Amino acid sequence: MIKKDKGLIILSQYFYPDIASTGQLLTELAEDLKKYNYNIKVYTGKPSYYKSIKKCDKKGIYRGINIYRVSATRFNKNIIIGRLCNFLSYFFPVSFKLLFSKDRYPLLIVSNPPFLSVLGFLLKKNRNQKYIYLIHDIYPDIAIKIGYLKKNSIIVKIWRKINYQVLKEADEIIVLGEYMAETLKKIYLNLDKDKIKIIHNWADEKIILPIKKEENWFAKKYNLIDKIVVLYSGNIGLFQDLKTIIRAAERLKNYDDIIFLFIGDGGGLYELKEMVKNCNLTNIKFLPYQLKKYLPFSLTSADISIVTL
Repeated sequence: MIKKDKGLIILSQYFYPDIASTGQLLTELAEDLKKYNYNIKVYTGKPSYYKSIKKCDKKGIYRGINIYRVSATRFNKNIIIGRLCNFLSYFFPVSFKLLFSKDRYPLLIVSNPPFLSVLGFLLKKNRNQKYIYLIHDIYPDIAIKIGYLKKNSIIVKIWRKINYQVLKEADEIIVLGEYMAETLKKIYLNLDKDKIKIIHNWADEKIILPIKKEENWFAKKYNLIDKIVVLYSGNIGLFQDLKTIIRAAERLKNYDDIIFLFIGDGGGLYELKEMVKNCNLTNIKFLPYQLKKYLPFSLTSADISIVTL
C-alpha cells in the first residue's frame, strides 16, 4: 500500500530528537523510508523526554524528513489531568492541520496517546484517506489491569466500541508480537484478521554490539566492571512491575558483587527510590535516560537485562 503512494504521514507525539523509544523507532523507520525515496512528513509535539532541549522550530527538516511540531503542553504526564492536557493540546492542532491539508498520503498513527487513531477514522470517512494503525499498547486493557477502570464499566464499553470502528476502518493494523495479535482477535471477534500484521520492534545490529566490560567506558565510569550488573533500561512508568526488582535486590543485598541498575525516568521512579531508601539498599543505582549515542555502551554494560511489562 505504501509503495504505491510513495509517501507517508506519521502521527506521533514523540519523534527526533526525543529519546522516548517510540520516537527513536519511528525516526529510524522514517530515515530508512527516505532511502527508498518516500516523501515523509511527521506531525509531532515538542520534545518532552529530552529535557535539555528548551526550544524546537515548529517546522524543520531532519535528514530529508519534514517535521511539523505543534505547541502541545508538557505537563507532568504521570498525573491523569496532565496527560489529558498534553494529549488534547496535541490532538486538536494536528487534527486542524490535517483536515485542511491537501496531502493524501497514508497515515501511520501510533496508539499512544489513546484516541489519536480517531483522527485516522475521521479522515478515512471524510476523504477516504488511508491509515495504518500501529499498536504499542492495547487500551483500555492496560487501564483495567492496573485498576484505573472496571472491566464492565460504561467507559470501557464505549471505548471498545470506538476501538472496533477504528480497527475496522484501518487499512493495516500493526502489532508488536504474537500475543498482542491473539489478544486483539479475542476481544474483537468480527475484526478482519488478515489486516493484523506482526512487526517486532527492532535494534540496529550494526550499532548495538557486544563490548567487553573492561573496554566499555560506561562500565568504567559507573564502577560496573567488577560487578554482576542486572539492568532495567527504559520507561520507569506506572505499568511496569518494577517493585519486584527492588524486592529481588533486597533479598540479594548481602552479595557485594551484584548491582541492580535502573536507567530511565517516569511516574514510578519516585516510589522506587522511596522503597530503596526505606529498605536502606546500597546495591541499587539509578541513572537518567542516556543519549542515543551512548546506548551501545549502557546496554552492553549489563550481565542480565530485564523486561518486566
